[in-house]
Amino acid sequence: MSRRVDTPPDEEPEEPREDLPQLWHPNAAANWSILFTPVFGAVLHMQNWRALGEPERAKTNKVWAVITAVYAAVVIISIFGPQHPAIDRVFQAGWLGLLFGWYFSQGRPQARYVKQQLGNEYRRRGWTTPLLAGFTCFLTYLAVINVLFELTFAYTAEELEREQPPLVQADLQRDPDVSRARVIAIDLEEIGDGMFSGTVDARINGEAIQYGIGVDATQDGVMWWIE
Repeated sequence: MSRRVDTPPDEEPEEPREDLPQLWHPNAAANWSILFTPVFGAVLHMQNWRALGEPERAKTNKVWAVITAVYAAVVIISIFGPQHPAIDRVFQAGWLGLLFGWYFSQGRPQARYVKQQLGNEYRRRGWTTPLLAGFTCFLTYLAVINVLFELTFAYTAEELEREQPPLVQADLQRDPDVSRARVIAIDLEEIGDGMFSGTVDARINGEAIQYGIGVDATQDGVMWWIE
């Protein structure tokens, strides 16, 4: 004798509760800030805190977003000033300082708060809009820096004096008459737009020798010749 077994109906997925806050995942926002700067994470965390009913914490993230945006503007303005590897390293250190400063003071605390208070019990906000905005702003920022750099780029005598000795040395070694010359220093003076003139101090078998040198330095490259 067979017995009929009732199969329970398929359970429908439970809809997210409307009373739960709608948030962006705090750790994901922090991770994207590595590429998009702390402005990105601070803005999303600001919105998260508002949804969590923490307006003061939201204001703190707004301050971080403004500070980082101002710093980004300072980096752009610095293009119009003197260029030096040491200055570049300072700005790179500044970016890292802002990233770590925001993450450890704001990013990680929010991730811990959400995990402890809500766990996974919150509604997820979509990433399409913030990521499109992040990529758009990031690419625009890079484009502005590139355009301004090309418009303001100009070699200085000091840069050429620092960069050119190894190249001059290599070319001298190709000339049999001066192949044993060792370049000691280059002294240049700008005589026109991208044009420089000066001297090359060298030694051959311990004897000091001086050559005249001309340099044409543009964005496309540097050309030099012994006078």
